[in-house]
Amino acid sequence: MASVNKVILVGNLGRDPEVRYQPDGFNVANISLATTSVWKDRNTGDRREETEWHRVVFYNRQAEIVGQYLRKGSSIYVEGRLRTRKYIDNNNIERYTTEIVAETMQMLGGRGNTGDAEFAGGGQYQQGNYPNNAGVSSGARANYPQDGGFSSNTPAPSAYGRGVSSPQPTMPPNGTQPTSPAPHTNPAPQSPAATIPSANNAPRPAAPKAADAGLADLGEDIPF
Repeated sequence: MASVNKVILVGNLGRDPEVRYQPDGFNVANISLATTSVWKDRNTGDRREETEWHRVVFYNRQAEIVGQYLRKGSSIYVEGRLRTRKYIDNNNIERYTTEIVAETMQMLGGRGNTGDAEFAGGGQYQQGNYPNNAGVSSGARANYPQDGGFSSNTPAPSAYGRGVSSPQPTMPPNGTQPTSPAPHTNPAPQSPAATIPSANNAPRPAAPKAADAGLADLGEDIPF
């Protein structure tokens, strides 16, 4: 079955850090971190506080940063794990202590934080890793969309409601310029030529017929 050994603390240093610098770079820093619980007494209604002290140990690069930037009263956030070890005190007596081995530390802003203003209220440090930019956390960076937030793939507006557009001329292949057709002209109507009869072809009047000889004779006998 899996197990978890995880400690998260937010508190203030009770005194300046104790740092031991080693020639081989294996540095150790110890702090006493105070966390305070506040509640209200149900019987008297008075405000009560209870302070717990925690021994926190830092190694290597973290130990250097703690010794350089933390002071008594500094407010920090710590993540780590519990460890119990034994040691021999000054009286040569074997003793046991339980401490927190820090894995992540972040300095919090506020009164009591001293040191370089560049580090006040920002830096986050992890055990065994050298933080970028001397351990300063740059914080979240805002991502602005390019081109002012407008996409270059915006579809063209619809032609709906614009009316009927006139057709565009089609370009012929090979880059030649289109030739406009010659205008069609209707031939002018020709009036029929007037036919003038020739004098030789003019109809001649028929010659009067000779009077019937009999009628001529009868005409003398008709009374008037």
